[in-house]
Amino acid sequence: MTGSVGAATADIGHRTATVEYNRQGPATSRRSGFGQFWSPRFHKVHMSEQLPRFRYHPNPLATGAVKVSDAICVCCGLSRGHIYGGPVYAVTVLDDSLCPWCIADGSASAKLGASFADSYPLRQAGVPDGVVNEVSEQTPGYVSWQQEYWLAHCGDACEFHGDATVGDVLAASAETKQHWIDEYKQDDKGWAWATDGYRPGGDSALYKLNAGTAI
Repeated sequence: MTGSVGAATADIGHRTATVEYNRQGPATSRRSGFGQFWSPRFHKVHMSEQLPRFRYHPNPLATGAVKVSDAICVCCGLSRGHIYGGPVYAVTVLDDSLCPWCIADGSASAKLGASFADSYPLRQAGVPDGVVNEVSEQTPGYVSWQQEYWLAHCGDACEFHGDATVGDVLAASAETKQHWIDEYKQDDKGWAWATDGYRPGGDSALYKLNAGTAI
């Protein structure tokens, strides 16, 4: 399997994950002050605020999708202490340019036509349109060297929790492995090859998505 490139989804207990691997080389892209005042560009600047809640990506700081930054959001014109650093799909380049609040309230999507995840996998899974739109237009996405694939379970989108742990991989059930084998036309040796030596942030990427806990 030298030189193979691929991706896999897996359900680890109640967790579902996407495995991506590239044996030819490392996977790419793993990817103030009190009060307020006016900057030279006439953007109002506020002290850092509490991050908005995202049902399907509950801890974007931990996953790296959101980072501490004084950058000014191009949507609201404010520097709010955090900026989104994940993928953005839009006509204009919006990398590291949107605050989490403009993502959460839909402003970035409404004003700039931005989306943050491919809606096709969720639509194919029969997820309601409201949930599909919430994930693709009002939820931080995640960086993947291939196209990200947001998973669903029992008619709802899963929560994204970043890299799986080594323990998650080792505890993968027989059902998980069989699903991966069927989906990618592999075998037991292929599963072992794809997960061999896995570590969070390493050459192989395995993301953990929890099913049935978003409320």
